[in-house]
Amino acid sequence: MRNAILFVVLTAISLTFTFYPQITYAIDIYTPNPENEVFTCSDFYMAIRPGITTVSTTRPTGSLHIVINKGERKLYLYNDGKTFKEYLVAVGKAETPTPVGEWKIVSKGIWGEGFGTRWMGLNVPWGKYGIHGTNKPYSIGTYASHGCIRMFNRDVEELYSLVGIGTPVIIVGDYPHLTYSTVKPGTASKDMLHVQKRLRELGVYWGPIDGRYGKMTEMATIYFQLLNNEEADGIIDSSYYEILQLK
Repeated sequence: MRNAILFVVLTAISLTFTFYPQITYAIDIYTPNPENEVFTCSDFYMAIRPGITTVSTTRPTGSLHIVINKGERKLYLYNDGKTFKEYLVAVGKAETPTPVGEWKIVSKGIWGEGFGTRWMGLNVPWGKYGIHGTNKPYSIGTYASHGCIRMFNRDVEELYSLVGIGTPVIIVGDYPHLTYSTVKPGTASKDMLHVQKRLRELGVYWGPIDGRYGKMTEMATIYFQLLNNEEADGIIDSSYYEILQLK
């Protein structure tokens, strides 16, 4: 029976990447947990400022993604894998860190006040985080925010004009402290960042490191449980952290 289940899981994973190689993010569906969906970015309010002209620049023509290096306090825009733009930014303070992981831009808006002239929201499941401008330009290049990524207004206007909804945003830096929480399919947890990273290192997971326990993460989890003669229930608990060598 175990071999049969293992065969089914392997077949499902293989078919997913054979017929749908480009939908890694789309198929890792999860059900948000309202208790975790809290706003943590500083002073979440909106002030519309219409009629602001975007900064003109040479437009990239390839595939775009953003990398934010928390240690360097820099944001890089890549065009077909090559650095296209580089900006100095401010990131979260130690007590309110910017979330590491692999995210996407899911909203864009023309804002104001503490958010400067532009807002680009990220799909972080445990808070309201985004890339935005600032009315405190002296903070750029420091650890100063409540978790969002601050840019000079002229820079955020330029970036805003270049990227669209769905642009990948990879934030690199120290992972949050591992609390060894029990995580079930269909939820989200910061501990899942560690689990997804480890499963990827082991070669059984190819989805995003985004803390969401969706279908792709569940398949990889069950597969690894079967490989290690564990009950294939898909639950992340103390025994699973142990076989992943995260304890």
